[in-house]
Amino acid sequence: RCKIYEELDFCKEIFFSKNIFGTPLYALGMTLVNKDNLKDYFTKLGLDTSKWSNYLFHDAVIKDLKNWISNLAFTSAQHPDAKENILTLLNKNNFTEVFKLAKAIIPNTPSDQGALDLYKSSIHEKLLPKALELLDLAYSSSGDQFFLKEKAVLLLKNNYPKESLKVFNALDLLTTPDVDKYNKALALYRCENFAGSLILVNDFLAKYSFLECVYVLKSNILGALGLYEEQLDNSIKGVGDVSNSHALCFLTSIGYSRLNKNDKALNYVDNAIAIKPESSYYRHKSVLLDRLSSLNEAYDSIGLAMNLNPNDVNNINQKALLSIKLNKFLTARELLLDSVHRFGVTEFTFKNILKVSLSVADYDLALEYIDKFGNNFKDVESLLQTAKIYFALNRPTLAKKFADEAIKLNSNYAPLINFIKVLHN
Repeated sequence: RCKIYEELDFCKEIFFSKNIFGTPLYALGMTLVNKDNLKDYFTKLGLDTSKWSNYLFHDAVIKDLKNWISNLAFTSAQHPDAKENILTLLNKNNFTEVFKLAKAIIPNTPSDQGALDLYKSSIHEKLLPKALELLDLAYSSSGDQFFLKEKAVLLLKNNYPKESLKVFNALDLLTTPDVDKYNKALALYRCENFAGSLILVNDFLAKYSFLECVYVLKSNILGALGLYEEQLDNSIKGVGDVSNSHALCFLTSIGYSRLNKNDKALNYVDNAIAIKPESSYYRHKSVLLDRLSSLNEAYDSIGLAMNLNPNDVNNINQKALLSIKLNKFLTARELLLDSVHRFGVTEFTFKNILKVSLSVADYDLALEYIDKFGNNFKDVESLLQTAKIYFALNRPTLAKKFADEAIKLNSNYAPLINFIKVLHN
């Protein structure tokens, strides 16, 4: 799954999917105020708005976006105290003066740098309760569902999906823009109500087949439901409908890999990397190359992933795994110990530290880990590696004890069966 794409705001996706991130929010906002100029504005940017008209020119959407833009303030050299002044006014619940200040700042700051969203000015974790209090007060005094929607989105983006869903359930989705329905679908997905989320998302694709975020969410839902064929079909369709989407290329690669079609998976992850190199994409490519027995290429790919994100535990562990397969045992040991130091002992690190220790005859390290953590990991491979350590130390009774525990869990595990034959001989 692609976590970062789940966070995409539906409205932002419409405006920014065509790489106009540098467009000043001021210009965008002033254009939205007059919807008659909206189409001309995007035409001047060289964008094709033919597919957008049904959504963008709907009166309810224009009203909602006008609210969104009207409640943005900007900080700049001309207004160094803007944020502090706005927060002070918010703390006093003086909304009228907040909006006056915002309107005074916006025309003098035609830049999207330092944008301050008034209704989410307290998005910083320490100020989240204040932001929620502000939104509750605004809703109780106005009755405008806009404030409820903002509260639901704020909770969702701060990883409170259950609380967010409760607020979304209080919204009249028949009279609100589709953005709210998308965010509710996202909240349902994060609450693991995949069926409910899928119903809402399916309604979107008929109207918004050009939106990457909708395809991404649907693919993630189908994957969570174990519907891998359907997930792959949706991702492939998304690649066709949304140009240059590295996220959908990646999800298509994931789909093919789940069906063990690794050559096709490799092609699509290469396409994703060509559009936007990401650490997770290189790591996935490394896994695919490993499956295809191209170990050196897999090692090179995980190296590129590490270059982009050396602190990702999945990158560290994948490089350690490939180091073992390539008999780079000292490198593997260093990586595994680093992983343990930073992220703690896991089943993966425990059994592979034992495996590496056996390969380099570092029995002191192996016994230290068995003594400290052996009782925590009773999977077949961990028990087998423990048995091998004791066998190497000429302690056959203990080796047999752990091998017997392992065989009870999986009597068909070939490496275990082979070890037991050696043990009995």
